[in-house]
Amino acid sequence: MTQGEIVEHAGYLADRVKIEAYEAALRRLVGPETAVLDLGAGSGILGLLAARAGARHVYSVDSGAIIATAEAVARASGLADRMTFIRGLSTQITLPEPVDVVVCDQTGGLVYDAGAFEYLADAGRRLLRPGGALVPGSFTLLAAPVDSLDWSRQVGVWSARPAGFDFSPMAELAANTELRIELSSEEILGPPTQWARAAADHDGPIQGSAEIEIERDGTVNGVAGMFVASLAPGVELTNCPRRTGFFRRWQNLYPLAEPVEVQAGDRVSLTFDIRPRSYLSTWSVEVNRATGPSPVVARGSNALGAFVTSAELARTRVDGVPVDGDGIAADVFILGRADGHRTMTQIVEQAWEAHAAAYSSRQELTARVEQLLRRYVPLP
Repeated sequence: MTQGEIVEHAGYLADRVKIEAYEAALRRLVGPETAVLDLGAGSGILGLLAARAGARHVYSVDSGAIIATAEAVARASGLADRMTFIRGLSTQITLPEPVDVVVCDQTGGLVYDAGAFEYLADAGRRLLRPGGALVPGSFTLLAAPVDSLDWSRQVGVWSARPAGFDFSPMAELAANTELRIELSSEEILGPPTQWARAAADHDGPIQGSAEIEIERDGTVNGVAGMFVASLAPGVELTNCPRRTGFFRRWQNLYPLAEPVEVQAGDRVSLTFDIRPRSYLSTWSVEVNRATGPSPVVARGSNALGAFVTSAELARTRVDGVPVDGDGIAADVFILGRADGHRTMTQIVEQAWEAHAAAYSSRQELTARVEQLLRRYVPLP
């Protein structure tokens, strides 16, 4: 094992809040006839908890070599006779029987970026018996305006002319990057508020909005994305530091390009559009001040947070090419600009200047550029 893996899994085992919550949930759901699947087993802790709760059999699956360690732990703990360990991706394995419970701990940020929706949806379709339980079973998605200490280190730094150079291209990319942070409750400027709810096996876009009142004077430099996971009736876990059941898991920062000064009583409107299949997130923040200037509106998308290279495109195929001549010419122009030296924003601007007639609006063009360059299907 690498040092990083040791530190990572030691942290999971040291988080008593998480372990106690999963143990409580499994004790509610597992009986002597229950077969359990542990997805992304890691050190094997969740499968061990299921076995200790009395499961008839536990299938622990992980794609990494750590699965051998998990099996050794099970033998040392006297539980290996009721456990099977499988090295592989859960989406590519089969089991000798359908299971009654699928348990997974691949959560963080707004859930989707750790892969939980993808893996649980697949397991629910292929590996879980009808009427079986997913753990977690559902997620409440939260957001809050924040004054994040990480903003200056990861976003603001690029506008400060490091070493005297103009790093504005990096500033644009950073402002459109979904950042993993460890948020403290002191950095939150308004109550974390639900903007969506999704079943654990949700397999489509997640969209929603919320309006939040600022609680104290400060500076909004981003929106924090968090979740509450429902593990079983009455058992919840959350990565929101203001909620009970808080456990150590990262939050997502959706940054603003420029911070906005706010006062208590101001209102912030948040809108999210998350596409778990393509790992695409788009966010909009509108700050409405109780007194003073007109609303401040900021938008971001991680589709604009990366250079798109021709080599990347060569490994992909693009769906949905328009059939009209103007649209085809515009698509060829867009793809030709993906040379690794232009940002998404620059490609949009250049395409609008050259082929505006092919689109009804700049918004439509931006959506087409995102579709062509980011929402591709990998070649077989």
